[in-house]
Amino acid sequence: MIVWRIISTWVLFIIFALNVNAAELPCKDVIYRSQIKTLQLINPHTPYALPVISLQSSNDVLELSFDDLDGDFKNYTLTFLHCNADWTPSNLKTGEFLDGFFEFNIVTYSFSVGTYQKFTHYKVQFPSALPQQFTRFKLSGNYMLFIFENGDAEQPVLSKRFIVTDAKAAIQCSIRQPVSNTKNGGQQLELTIDLNASSIANPARDVHLTVVQNNRWDNMAQQIQPQFVQANRLTYQFNNDLIFEGGNEYRPLDIRSIRFQSPQIQKMYRDEQHIMHAELFTDESRAVKPYLYYADINGAYTLYNRDAIDPQSVLETDYVICKFSFRAPESSSSFFLSGNITSSGLNSRIPLYYNSKSGHYETEVLLKQGFYNYIYTDAKGSSYNTEGSFWDTENEYTLIVYYRPFGTYFDQVIGLVKCNSLKAR
Repeated sequence: MIVWRIISTWVLFIIFALNVNAAELPCKDVIYRSQIKTLQLINPHTPYALPVISLQSSNDVLELSFDDLDGDFKNYTLTFLHCNADWTPSNLKTGEFLDGFFEFNIVTYSFSVGTYQKFTHYKVQFPSALPQQFTRFKLSGNYMLFIFENGDAEQPVLSKRFIVTDAKAAIQCSIRQPVSNTKNGGQQLELTIDLNASSIANPARDVHLTVVQNNRWDNMAQQIQPQFVQANRLTYQFNNDLIFEGGNEYRPLDIRSIRFQSPQIQKMYRDEQHIMHAELFTDESRAVKPYLYYADINGAYTLYNRDAIDPQSVLETDYVICKFSFRAPESSSSFFLSGNITSSGLNSRIPLYYNSKSGHYETEVLLKQGFYNYIYTDAKGSSYNTEGSFWDTENEYTLIVYYRPFGTYFDQVIGLVKCNSLKAR
């Protein structure tokens, strides 16, 4: 049985309190409640990309969805915050960047069907023209989405980054091997930004570039300055700030079926609560192994249940406790599980712990059935010593151009493009 409910309450002092409290929370992707799993914020047209919508398109929407493993109904309140290019809160008041409701307790939800792990699935789309949900962004830039419980500013549930663009700049990008040998297996981006007819008096001062690799905010390059400025064209060449680890193709995990084991899994069983467990074969470092290309989805995941009548039904898709293990001698180094797989955890990276009995680093993660990508990294986010780094690796880069007119107090996004390392050579 599926239950759909929309609850709306509008109280001015609660709106003010939520906006103030949101500005005090870190502007990062965070899940504050352990029962919140499978958090996704996507543009349905580009589900594997960063969550981005265009200011000019009235049809562009983002869809937020997540599961609450408590399995009951909760009244979740959603609000927005405008941020600077460095993901600190801007000084804009809510009414300056948003039309419509500043916050709303509108949640569309449904209960799981036929799963051993009970959950409530929530989803909402924005911007929205619905009378109870009307929202429209007035400015481009970095944004944070915050969810609180019961309109209580002291009960944060989750936060998620997204971007609103106002395309005014044209960006051309190419990727080559670095001339410098300081980063073996690296990928160097070279690009030009054409500001077209934009009347920007001092582009070198007012325009800034951020580059994100495979949707990873943890290793993004920020505030990058051009090597050359000619009229309204900015050129970035031989810039060490634009050298990224090539890394390696992401490791696959297929748990689309719990009736049949995929090649990555050595053992599956149900516990006393009938929750399925999957023990993966122990992974080894690929740092000293030759590069091998295979298609991946660059750290993303897709939900799918081959055992269900409707394989794409998020309500019939169950959860699996997956045990990861990485073979490495005990040392002072730390190892982490990285990728969008971590949207089911409380941290952007999931730590592994050394098991003296097995001699491996291990962790367990509760994941919804589907196909996942993951890699192992160190405490700094580097996968050089765990996965290797190769110029040949296929990576997806997102280039974001920010503009802050002189004398103003917020950053606009005037350009955003994706650049693939295989297609841009």
